[in-house]
Amino acid sequence: MSDFRQAVRALGKSPAFTIVAVLTIAVGIAANTALFSVYDRLVLNPVTIPHPASLVAIWTNNPQINLSAPAISWPRYEEIREQARSFSSIGDSAFDNFTLTGNGDPEQLNGLRVSGSFFPTLGILPAVGRNFTADEDVPNGPAVCIISHELWQTRFGGRASLVSETITLNGQPWQVVGIMPPRLSPPFGQVQVFAPRVFEVAGLTAQQVQNGAGYSQPIARLKPGVSLQQVAADLAAIGRASKERFPTRLDANNATIPLMFVSSLVSNLEPTFYTLIGAVSFVLLIACANVASLFLGRLTARQKEIAVRQAIGATRPRVVKQFLIESLVFSIVAGGLGLLLALWALSAIQSIVAPQLPPNTILTLNWRALAFTGGVTLVTALLVGLAPAIQASRAQIVEALKDSARGSSGERGRRFRATLIVAEVALSVVLLVGSSLLLVSFLRLQRTHPGFEAKGAASAIKNQPFMDDLLETGRC
Repeated sequence: MSDFRQAVRALGKSPAFTIVAVLTIAVGIAANTALFSVYDRLVLNPVTIPHPASLVAIWTNNPQINLSAPAISWPRYEEIREQARSFSSIGDSAFDNFTLTGNGDPEQLNGLRVSGSFFPTLGILPAVGRNFTADEDVPNGPAVCIISHELWQTRFGGRASLVSETITLNGQPWQVVGIMPPRLSPPFGQVQVFAPRVFEVAGLTAQQVQNGAGYSQPIARLKPGVSLQQVAADLAAIGRASKERFPTRLDANNATIPLMFVSSLVSNLEPTFYTLIGAVSFVLLIACANVASLFLGRLTARQKEIAVRQAIGATRPRVVKQFLIESLVFSIVAGGLGLLLALWALSAIQSIVAPQLPPNTILTLNWRALAFTGGVTLVTALLVGLAPAIQASRAQIVEALKDSARGSSGERGRRFRATLIVAEVALSVVLLVGSSLLLVSFLRLQRTHPGFEAKGAASAIKNQPFMDDLLETGRC
């Protein structure tokens, strides 16, 4: 506590220096904290599903037709479900559309056809009501559905009696058997109604489904101790056996490959975030070099103070410790201010890019972001304070106490400051060149001809939610 009080007094004696140093470091910490919070939410922890590390998405891969997408046929899914030994459970899903009528204006709903094992595989079950039964997941089974919590609140007023009542979907009565929990995890947050029977998806006839049309997205839960390589070998064997038995089926030449579920959602985001993380790290390093140079500049005025302390018995480690504590004190203040700036930055990011974020995504500081900020603050304290502390501890006591030696005592400090300035300029140049090249590449991409005349052209997509999911996750 004595060292802490002395560090506060030393910083309080030069308020202009302290304010500049704190603001400089706070901006660097705020940029890193805000970006880490976005990275943590969208890349490191993009889903709120229990134990997501054991979930596997099953994709179709066919290099001959340049196909790599979550588009498995229903017959192939059944083969995997019955023959695969790597999974503790597996479920299937396919996006579909439903039109809700009655109880207000007609509304187009984002729907998802799911197998009865889909929700148990995810580890998410209806908060009200029940899951689909085996009798409901058969051809021409009962017309039952599960709706999202948000649709329940906005369209039906959140009334508890809705479960077991019927609603009108696509002009037919459907019984509501369950209501999902609020704020479902991506990529299911946009789904408003769930229905059974993946093999009855709109737009495909029963014959097309049985002939191997690829349209569904299976997801499986790994057994304990099973690796992705074992799953790949398991699926490859099933695919070979399927091709031998049904060589004329549409998906006969399609291979099925496993991808970690979380990785399949964020793989296209990672390169962008790595670039941004590198940029803000450079910003923090430049700020540290700048403040370390300011700290070295203060040594000239404090040479006599340091020499006196050493003359009356202060050891070199004691001097280093005092300077590090001063650096730590102002770094903690800068870290606190950086958290406030990061909160403001996250709010700004949320409002600017809200349409591009997954549904129900809220950018905020969590315990991981706070731990990251604490680590960055400690690293900053070392980067800023260590070099000046070592430099200060090398003071020549006799020379520093002589008035005539004032001009020469800071020679080593000036050389070190020059080194820091060179490093700061080098980092700035790298950051400037990198950002310039990125901007030039972006402008060139904007001017690239798409290969067709876009003016006057229109497009229509039958299954818009499915395509939105593919585009958001980089699958096409």
